[in-house]
Amino acid sequence: MSDMNQTNDFEDAPPKNESDHQPELAVKSPPGAPLAASHKVGRPRSVWLLGLSALLPLAVSVAFGASKHNAQDRQVMRTTEQHRDFAPDVRIARVRAAGIFITFSLPATSLAFASANIFSRTNGYI
Repeated sequence: MSDMNQTNDFEDAPPKNESDHQPELAVKSPPGAPLAASHKVGRPRSVWLLGLSALLPLAVSVAFGASKHNAQDRQVMRTTEQHRDFAPDVRIARVRAAGIFITFSLPATSLAFASANIFSRTNGYI
């Protein structure tokens, strides 16, 4: 029976295909200490989901900002092209001499650019 237990004991047998089995990180006990059960050390799925949930809003905001920047750049290019191709409408008229003199008067006031007050040093008439 002892032979039967060794042949059917699957817990101690190494995996048949080493490439399919990923190495496990185990916590080893210090030398001289009694053997403890090995514990797997790995990152749980919740840490990855937390990291992804933190990076997702950042990626969305960068994409949104890039799209706004691209739209503004296209608007600037359209405006620049419109200014470059702009030809203003100008009304023109041929110059010719008038047959009679026209006199007209406009209401206006004339003022000096500078003014000065003059005061006398003595009493009396000037």
